[in-house]
Amino acid sequence: AVDTKWRVIVSPEGSIIRGIVEIGTLRPGSFFVITSSGALFEYDHNENGWKHHATPKRIPIMPAESTAFRHIENGAVTRGSIFVVAIEGQQLLELRCDNCNSRAHVQWSWKSYPVLAGDRLLPIVGPVINDRYVCAYLRSGRLVMISPSFVISKGHQNMSYVHVPVDSRGNNLHLAPVRGLVASKAQAFFLAQDGRLLEMSTERKRSWKWNVLDVPESEGGDATYCTVSKGPNNCRLGSSETSKKGASGKLDRKMKGGRSKRREPQKQKVSREDMIKRHTPAMSQDLFSLRVLQPSTSLFVTTGLRNVSELYYNGVNWVWLEHFGGDLNFTGILAINNGTVVALSENGHLYLRQRHGRELFWLNISHPHEQVQGSGASETDGVWGEQNSLLWFISKSGKLLSLDTTRNPFRWSSAPEEIGIQMAALADAQLARRFAVYTISNDGSLYKFSVATLRWTREIQPPHGTLAPFPACVVKERSHDPPFVSMFLVGAAGDLWERRAERGVSGWEWISHGFPARGEYIATAAGPTINSRSVFVVAASGKLFEIYRLPDNEEWTWMPHAAPVAASDGRGKEIVVNSPLSHGNRITYTWRLLPVRGVALDTRKLFFMLDDGRLGERFWDGSKWVWGVMDAWGQEYPDYLFRPSSIEAKRCVPEAGVYSCEIGVGSSS
Repeated sequence: AVDTKWRVIVSPEGSIIRGIVEIGTLRPGSFFVITSSGALFEYDHNENGWKHHATPKRIPIMPAESTAFRHIENGAVTRGSIFVVAIEGQQLLELRCDNCNSRAHVQWSWKSYPVLAGDRLLPIVGPVINDRYVCAYLRSGRLVMISPSFVISKGHQNMSYVHVPVDSRGNNLHLAPVRGLVASKAQAFFLAQDGRLLEMSTERKRSWKWNVLDVPESEGGDATYCTVSKGPNNCRLGSSETSKKGASGKLDRKMKGGRSKRREPQKQKVSREDMIKRHTPAMSQDLFSLRVLQPSTSLFVTTGLRNVSELYYNGVNWVWLEHFGGDLNFTGILAINNGTVVALSENGHLYLRQRHGRELFWLNISHPHEQVQGSGASETDGVWGEQNSLLWFISKSGKLLSLDTTRNPFRWSSAPEEIGIQMAALADAQLARRFAVYTISNDGSLYKFSVATLRWTREIQPPHGTLAPFPACVVKERSHDPPFVSMFLVGAAGDLWERRAERGVSGWEWISHGFPARGEYIATAAGPTINSRSVFVVAASGKLFEIYRLPDNEEWTWMPHAAPVAASDGRGKEIVVNSPLSHGNRITYTWRLLPVRGVALDTRKLFFMLDDGRLGERFWDGSKWVWGVMDAWGQEYPDYLFRPSSIEAKRCVPEAGVYSCEIGVGSSS
């Protein structure tokens, strides 16, 4: 056993020690500390006492870990330096010692290195690179390289600013306030503010090269990303698994997916009057007739008339605003960007809604050579995540496209293509994973595109069956123990799959939730989700179902929500009722939900498209879920079908203009 004894050392001059700067590197048997007054003191075990190293003009010092240089001759430290940061952050201070090994003839001196005006140093110093440079960090995210005064020869500068690294898309990557690490004499690693890893290396003394590395996912990890069988090169480059033979039989079976035959969804023949046919989407890919721009405030709708309307709360009333597109004939709202919407027209062109003064207009931002499919990324549904500057789309030729909205003008880019693979749908765009875009190919396989390395990876597929070309519904739960992220995807057979990753558990796990009910098949993308506990889906029968995570055992269970029904109360009036019917009410009309992904205006109000063009609202009245029906802007219906929802919206007077409705005036019922 080692006999350990504690020794109490009285702080210098009765002050409080705020930080230890350096221990034993510069002078064996000594350590340096910073006190609460910002003074630098050295404690010498041999002399058993403190020595004050007063800074020039007695400038206070930040309490931070520092880095020491030393020059060794004949086994002894002859020269050395310690770097500390001034309290105001405008200069770096170097304390240099000569004859460090001689306690009788040691000499101390100070040197100051001011930074550029308008910037500040962070209380971080280090590491030492190439035995020549020490790193200091600026609040602007830049890196400063300083060489000790005894290292620099005449005619050279002690201080230089390193250029900010740039990723593959030309975006500047600023350093995070975290001390870097040295891997070799001429190689160091730093952390970027967006979480990526930055490698800095040099081949010559003053030629620095940056390399941006993708970091393996931290929220549960990814077992397929870095494995021994694939080798370390896969971890570094993110190369994809192209071989049909996996590392083990178990992995190989997962990759093949065991595609057994499953029942195909029942195709419902719709024989409705012309008014209903006019509002039925031509294809199930017309998913985004509804989009929430601002929670609890703004809901965008594209109707069968191919117009774009907005249900907007102006602080006084709910109003319908018409965003005229002329003859553009919009089919869906594909993206939300910086407080506005991106809509798709029938001819495959993209338009961005912009404001000019008090008027709104549509700006054509289409790709110069590619047409975009009518399937964008899923709604965020209030899921925590950061706003991305890139908008992602799938072209009709099966390519993954990105639109950088930070550029002026906007700039389009195409992701590298996988040989022989065409993408059919965008599953998730940087919501489940910040640097990952998930897509579904034409054969129903799930792929991941790394935004950092610009490389594709074929993900492990569901144990059986393939995926439908629908976007995923992302659920994230931070308060859960452990935190998890899930992607809810629809199978080609109309069943529901959950792809889940928990923090502390390696890799993704596929969980099958089956079908909503016997004979019921999911007809569109999963969603919306609320409270990180409920996911709603629309069945091919036109009914709504919810899969709910029970609070006691964390198991998921299916719950039916049916569809809104109109019934007679026996007095000649029509009302919207919820099943079961009672008191002799007679059903006069039953709506069906269209295969359009619903949206959550908030956690109490969900909206869906009905077969006659109206909006069906499923809202929580405080004790139970109830149905309501809302008339849509610009539609004409028989009076006996119209029934109110929880929102009473007024129509904006066209002569007053959109701006007057937005500020809460000029509305009429």
